[in-house]
Amino acid sequence: LPNNDLNKSIKTRGVLCIGERHDCFEHHKVELRTIMTMAKALKNQQNEENAPNTGLVGGFAPDLAIGMECFHRQHQVFLDQFIMSDP
Repeated sequence: LPNNDLNKSIKTRGVLCIGERHDCFEHHKVELRTIMTMAKALKNQQNEENAPNTGLVGGFAPDLAIGMECFHRQHQVFLDQFIMSDP
């Protein structure tokens, strides 16, 4: 989606599923850009609604949830460290 369309669709507070080939770095870059655009759109929406600023958690808006799959076992330690870290 172009950024403007993504910004508009954020207001629905729906779910966005992104498919990718696990071995394609370009797909991973698109995923990152999409996540960052969603975080920015949610922050802007929060500002427009004059909602209290609760800050960012792990660099992202607190009302943005990201689900991922297909991590290799050797990377689990890094995921555990992130989950246990203090925002």
